[in-house]
Order: sequence, then structure tokens, then C-alpha cells
Amino acid sequence: MAAISTTVSVLTLARPGDSPCTEPILAVCCDMESSFEKWLWIDLIGFDAELPDCGVPALLEKAQFVPAVVSLLLHNAEFVHLHVGVDDTRGFPPDVCSYGGHPSNEERQRQVWTPPALHRLVRVLQGHGVHVVFSVFDSGTPDGWREHHPEIGYVRGDGERSPSICPWKRLADGTFYEDFFVQQLQKVMRDYGFDGFHGADGYAHPRFALHDADFSDDMIGQFVEETGDSLPPEIQAACETNSVKVAQRAKWIWTRRRGAWIEFHARRAQRFWRKVAEMLHAQGKMLALNTCWTRDPFEAIYRFGTDYQALAEAGADAFIVEAAGAVQELGGDLPYGTAYGHAWEGWDPARILCRFQTTIMLIKAAVPDTKLVFLNGVKDTNEIWNGLRHAPTNLESEITMHGNVFIRRADGHVTRCTNGPVVCLADGIRSEEWEWLNQVWQRAFDWPVRSVPGATVLWSDTVAQRHLQHYIKTRQCPAGRLLYELVARGAPLYTIQRAGDLAETAEPIVVLHPQLYADDELEAVFDRARGPLFLIGSRPRFLPPGLVEECVSSDDANALWCGVYGIAEDLVSFPVLPPSPNAREDIMSMPEPPSWIYELPMQPVAPEFLAGCATAIAEASDAPRVLENADSVRVWAAESALGVLRLFLRNDSFYYRVAKVDVRHEIRAIRVQTQFPGNPILFDGTCFHVKIPGKGVVIADLDLID
Repeated sequence: MAAISTTVSVLTLARPGDSPCTEPILAVCCDMESSFEKWLWIDLIGFDAELPDCGVPALLEKAQFVPAVVSLLLHNAEFVHLHVGVDDTRGFPPDVCSYGGHPSNEERQRQVWTPPALHRLVRVLQGHGVHVVFSVFDSGTPDGWREHHPEIGYVRGDGERSPSICPWKRLADGTFYEDFFVQQLQKVMRDYGFDGFHGADGYAHPRFALHDADFSDDMIGQFVEETGDSLPPEIQAACETNSVKVAQRAKWIWTRRRGAWIEFHARRAQRFWRKVAEMLHAQGKMLALNTCWTRDPFEAIYRFGTDYQALAEAGADAFIVEAAGAVQELGGDLPYGTAYGHAWEGWDPARILCRFQTTIMLIKAAVPDTKLVFLNGVKDTNEIWNGLRHAPTNLESEITMHGNVFIRRADGHVTRCTNGPVVCLADGIRSEEWEWLNQVWQRAFDWPVRSVPGATVLWSDTVAQRHLQHYIKTRQCPAGRLLYELVARGAPLYTIQRAGDLAETAEPIVVLHPQLYADDELEAVFDRARGPLFLIGSRPRFLPPGLVEECVSSDDANALWCGVYGIAEDLVSFPVLPPSPNAREDIMSMPEPPSWIYELPMQPVAPEFLAGCATAIAEASDAPRVLENADSVRVWAAESALGVLRLFLRNDSFYYRVAKVDVRHEIRAIRVQTQFPGNPILFDGTCFHVKIPGKGVVIADLDLID
């Protein structure tokens, strides 16, 4: 989708049933032309059904900008299933009128919305220059279309049935649900005049992980038909009403055909979305898809069969990266942890945003030509969390961190991985809160980047293709987890580049899982690297002379190894590792996590090995370093087009931390860009001290002495 300008100086009101009038009725102070986009995800309770203008001018006046895109969260898939036109004056179900049907927000009680009122809202928003899309989840209404089609619900691995919709299934008459859905969606798009569709949870990716569902007769039949594979007769035959046989079926597939099962689902999802995209694009409309919660490309495929590259090829114009981590740092997913105990390793609560930040980098490298906007977790009444009021320092960090990771293109230029935020959710926000959000977004996004100190991590499509089978066979630490662990320990890896785009460079390069690279691809990396080169994974077959240092995390066959090239021997020294971690003997048969918030099981890795790699990468680069309180404070930097070095300092702790930072160049001046600290930052030579609020971020611009 082409970039949408947010420059609007005058708003006009669309009268119900008429074309938008051209007479200016309300002047709103909006953004000047900016380098990023602002999207809103909002349910209907954020508007006023009783007003001719639906309360749109009031919302825009409070927000002080015109969003590029508004996605209306209509929640209930029956909005699509039961659509017959926009003349029906019957009210929508409560969960279309507000997310989950919650009764009120900060501004009003839930109202009864009708098709004519929704049609009017779409026209009013478009009259103000907004592109309007909508989203639904995989749910239905009692006694609605969904309830009369139980065959499209999930059959889980324990034989239990779920009311959630499995979009890949067939209806009782043999019609694929996707064909029915696309037909209905086309009517909705035509009648309401939406500008596109936003595929949300349950559609953009399955509701359940692939080890858990769907093991119905239908999905098994599709799997057998497409792959030519077969199951033992007693579990291939119709048996979905027999929970014992379903459990046997699920175990057999996940144990013996895991890779084929995952790849089958990736193709199924691609087929579904190709049909949707072709229909939308034929009408000049866009398709935006949520990512698979906040999981990197490998984990999205392994867990849910969601292949971002395949979806981009199918026609996705944008991905909305579900990276709303500010509230999760407060324990937003705690019920999962208490329900499932401690058999699985969960998020590191101190560094959730770091995990999400590195995931954004990997997704962008996988789909470099597809727009990424990130889900900015501001507030959600239905899901009972509010980062704006309960965790503002976390929220400021989320915006700053996700807005300042970068991809290097083939021509050497560096650009941001994300194009801007998607406010989730945008109803009930006060004027002063909008003003604060605008300031934080502006600081994070609206400045040009010329270069990024530190090292560059490489992305390889070959590794992505081989990673699935490699993990199934070895349970070795996945690349996304490895990148996160390095960054969390201070490795300055905030830039990513596709291996094929790498030109000759003296900057430090980090190659993850080099053993999965094609031989000629790895040779090309060695040919182009003119500076420090770090290989972290398993020892590859191809290694030229010149290895300076190497380290192995344990004596296990699947242990992580690090090899270093192009650096003075006295600049890298790995620590002496303790005895090998006690690897679980049953690591290969350890059950899959019950939720996406838990990490995948993997072979143990010595923390000292990860810390040694991170330190070596930091020492080999020109990136700033944290000298005091580095256990909780991270720093990264980017240089503007004017030569100003902008530092981002994030405190992962809930408590104030005073960090000593060394920028490795003589400092001429420091200008604080955030509201805190209010006092000037004093410096001495190449170093300075700064106090950072708990879970907060400080941004400072530095002039350096040449």
C-alpha cells in the first residue's frame, strides 16, 4: 500500500446519504507532513451513533491528527456471515457495538449501532481523509450463522471442541469456509465502502497452536489429500467424535509428521489469504494482517503454521506486529502462568519489550518490502488493561524501542523497521493523553537516521527454510531467541540486513546459525566482511583460515558455538565456562508450551556463553556502552543526517537506575529530548551519568568532538 499522507488542515462533514460536503466546518490542528503513519484500532463505542457526524470531528479534535488508517474492531464474525445489506435497521449484536460487548467506556454507555449508522460512520471518516478498514475475530453469536455450522469449530488434540472458527475447514455441504467468507466479505466491502480488511486474531493466524488443533476428520482429510501421506487406518478413518482416537491421531501426527503438518498449514493459510487479497485488490482495496501474536518468523511457522513470507506473497499489504508489551511487563498474562504452573519457561518479565523489539527486526528482514506498523498497547477496556494510565513509562519505552530498530538495504541506506504505531484501542482517550502520545511518537519517529553504531545481524532466507527441520531434530536455541538473549545482555544489535544485500563492510557482522547457510552464501559473507565477523550457532562445514577465537557453550552435540574473525586477539576473550548445564534427557519429547507467552523448549545454553558473545560483539563495535548498572540498563544509538548522535537508554528494572555511559568519543554537548530528567546531563570526556526511571526511557542528543 502506498504511503498515506497525514497532512490535513481542514475537516469536512459527510451528511448521511450524501457525498461529503466541501464546505469547511471544523478546523483541526493536525500533523504536518511526517515521516511515519498513525493508525487507530477502535471499536464502535469510540463514536456516537446518535450524532449525524458520529462524533468523528470531536475525536479528531482531541487527537490533534487525522489517522492514516482507522480499523473498526467489530469483533463478531457474524457481521460478515449474516450481512445482507446496509438498509436493515435492526441493531447489531452487543459485541459488534463494543469489543466483547463491554457496557461502557470513559465517554459513554454502549449504544445500539445499525447498518445505516455504521455506513454513515464509514462515510464520515472517509470524508475526513481517513482510510477505513474493519476487523473481526473468530467468534459467533448464539443462534447465529456460526451456531448452525458446528462443523467449522476446532477439534482439539484432547477431543474437546471449541466454538472458535477454524478458517481452513469445509462446511457440511462440502463448500470451503474460505469461499463463503470471501463471497460475504466482497458484499460487505461493496455495500459499506470500506477501504480494506484487517485480518485479526483467529484469521491472520489460527486460534490454537498446531500441536493442539485441528484434528477433525475434515482437516485430516485435507492433509492426506494434499500431501499424499497416510495415517494408520484406525485414526485416519472418521473418528472425530471419539476423544481417545483423536488424542492418538494428534500424538501420531505431531510425533511422526510434524514438519509436514506445519508446512501443510502454512500453505492452507496462504491459499485462504490469496483469495481474500485477490478479491480486495481487484477493487483497489488493501489487506492488513496481524502477525502471529509477537512471534518471530520461525516461531510463527513452527507454532501456528503462519508464514509471513508466504502471506506477503499472497498479497498482504501490511502487517500489524502484535508487539504491545508495555502492559505485559506488569504481568498482563499472569493468569496463564498461575494456571499452567512452571513446567514451561515464560517471558522474562524484565525484558519483554526487548524480546518484542528483536522480533520486529526479524519480521522486517523476512518481508522487507511489506509495511510494518506495530500494535501500540495503549488501553483495552474489554481485556482489562491500561498502559496509558497504569504504565506510562513502559508505554513510552514501547514506542521508543519499536520505533528505533533498523534495516540496512542493499544500497547501504538505513531505514526504520516500522512505519508507525497502531493505537490499541483508541476509544476514551482524553485530550491531554493524546497530546502526550503525540509527543512520544514524534520523538521516536520523526527524525532522519543516517547510520547506526554497533553490529549488524544478518537474515538468510536459506536459514529460514531450513530452520524448521533443524529445530525439530535438535531443539537447538532458535535464531529469534538467540538474538534476543544477546541483545538483552548488551550486544548492540539494532540493525538487521538480508545476507544477499550485504556489501563490503568494515562494520561488525553477526551470523546466526551459520551451519544452515548455503555454502556459497556463507562464502559470500566472508568475502564481503572486512571487519569483525561473529558466527554463532553450530560449527559450519565451511570455515576459511583466520579464526581468532572460538567458544563452545557445552560438550553436547547440539551445543552453541561461536567463532570470531577479523579482530585483534587481545580484544576478545571468552569466559571460562562452568560445567555443562544439566540437559534434560527428555528435551526432545518435552511437550509444547500451552500458550504463545511461553518459550519453546530448547537445549540448555550457559548464560556465561551468551554473556561472553554479547561482550565480544560490544567490544568489537563503536557502539556506546553502559559501564554501571548494565544488568538493567541498555543503550543503543543512531546518527541523524546532521551528524547528531541520538542515544536511547532503557531501564528494564521497576526502580530508578543511575547508569554510567561511555560513548567512546569526546562529548561536546548533551541535550535531553525526553521530559525526564529535567536537569542537564553533565559529562566528562567520553562518559556521563544519567538517572533513568523504572521501566522508562531517556533520549539524549549528543554533539561529539571530531
